[in-house]
Amino acid sequence: MKKHLLLLPLLITFLGITTIVHAASGKETRQEGIPLCPPGILPSSDCRPSGAAQVVNAYAQQGIDLPPAPFPVQKPDPSLTYTNVRYAQVRYRNAPVYGSLEDAIEGDETKAIRKIDAAFSYVSYSKDTVVDGARFYEIAPNNWMTANDVIRVTPPYFQGYLFTQTPDHAFGWVLTYLSPNSYVESKRTPGDAEDYTGHALKNHELVWIYDTVEVNGEEWYLIGPDEWLPQGVIAAVFPNPTPPAGVTAGRWIEVNLFEQTLAVYDNYEL
Repeated sequence: MKKHLLLLPLLITFLGITTIVHAASGKETRQEGIPLCPPGILPSSDCRPSGAAQVVNAYAQQGIDLPPAPFPVQKPDPSLTYTNVRYAQVRYRNAPVYGSLEDAIEGDETKAIRKIDAAFSYVSYSKDTVVDGARFYEIAPNNWMTANDVIRVTPPYFQGYLFTQTPDHAFGWVLTYLSPNSYVESKRTPGDAEDYTGHALKNHELVWIYDTVEVNGEEWYLIGPDEWLPQGVIAAVFPNPTPPAGVTAGRWIEVNLFEQTLAVYDNYEL
């Protein structure tokens, strides 16, 4: 019987009668008057903007849709990740590059044809070979490096997304590489308060960005009702279909060095 009583307010509120069931006693009290507005209906003289409708409309004023709007995306063809080259990171500054495999095997740096002196360098290679248990990489025709000087790396296979239309909001991908866990957790307020929501987000999970605030010199993104993430764990994209100066064909590429994102526009659409 109690289950039926709990359902009654939902059924008869829309008939113009508000029924309240008191949890302690189980007794009902009825109030004649204007019914509550259901979620998704704008307040009017025909219903009261209270309850769920009030919450939904309040968030709508912040640009937050409940439920969240789906992302107008599709995944790119995975075959586009295939390449006939591989990659390695240079371990040390002034790493030697040899003009032949034989010189690389010998390892006499005085015979190096050049050195890679940048502090943060990567090389690509299409050929590697093992001689007497040691591995060598051909990074260009007749340019060889030893495994002592480079570390093989596997680029992530994350491709981003193809958009079917330009989104109405900014959005971003969650990044977990700065987190001690395999996820990041949103907070109820931006800043240093330990008010975590319990909502764990995985790496590269797409989120909407509804607002941005700065707290103690750090930007925070609003990703949902009372849910905030710091800028450092999101790679954000702020869609702007207005072409930059000098672009007349409706196609351009936007690279955001701060966010480390790349966006392609075609026919003035993301």
